[in-house]
Amino acid sequence: CDRRQRQMCIRDRVYKLKICIEEILHYETEPLVIRMITSKIIKGYTDRMTLKELPLSESTYYRWKQKLIEKIYEWFIYFGEVSKEEILRESIAE
Repeated sequence: CDRRQRQMCIRDRVYKLKICIEEILHYETEPLVIRMITSKIIKGYTDRMTLKELPLSESTYYRWKQKLIEKIYEWFIYFGEVSKEEILRESIAE
């Protein structure tokens, strides 16, 4: 895959991630989770900034964040954007 194709692939996945986040926000019923997603993903706040903004314990925040990540992975797997094996092969440090 050359550089131009990778850039197009990344842009396509970013667009699909936007759709995924919009879907999650549409169906989410917990107001604090909606605020967390808005703060962390849409506004681009760091974890520390998001924690200062929300009345959540650190453990609750990270538990909810992990659930959000899992929902995103499941969405991408369901729509065939990536396989579970591809996700598992990725380095955790990346």
